[in-house]
Amino acid sequence: MLVPPMLSAGSTCTTRAVKKCELPALKADEIDRVVWTWVVQKLQDFDTIRSTIAKDIEDTQKTNEAIYQRVGILDSRIAETQKQIQRMLDLYTNSNIDQKYLDEMFEKLQNTVKELNAEQVELLESINEGPSEEQLKEIGELAGMVRAAADIDLKTRRTVLQIVKLKATANVEEGRRTLLITSSMGGEKFFCR
Repeated sequence: MLVPPMLSAGSTCTTRAVKKCELPALKADEIDRVVWTWVVQKLQDFDTIRSTIAKDIEDTQKTNEAIYQRVGILDSRIAETQKQIQRMLDLYTNSNIDQKYLDEMFEKLQNTVKELNAEQVELLESINEGPSEEQLKEIGELAGMVRAAADIDLKTRRTVLQIVKLKATANVEEGRRTLLITSSMGGEKFFCR
């Protein structure tokens, strides 16, 4: 049974015990059935999955390209600021300019380098490589397992859901309970009983 951390098999949302929840009850068994049925159907059409993931990889590469361009700009700004720091150090030792002024300028330049480095680190951490060929192969193998066996153990199910980055969101629309499933294989909305 695939169950969110706060649910147990056969139970309903425990958020109600903590605060008032406006959503109608959704049974974990029902969510599990809908989600796993959807995953199995998607995995049975691996060619579609491969093309969807290939498009995701292409989109990710475009996004990453923009990030790498910004990182390059930051590299240039850091190098230029470090040159300015070196000039400040030269002035500091070889001129009669007010040292208090030079200290202030030096501190500003050092802060600029720190800020640029922090932005660069943040950008580099945001880079998403997307699924690799090895992961695609693993998804293909899992798709074969899913096609071969209808009853797969919980650990394997969780592995499949992690690999395909599955997310299920419950909501109420027009008075009906809905379950929106999104993943690297696409997404779909279901109306629940």
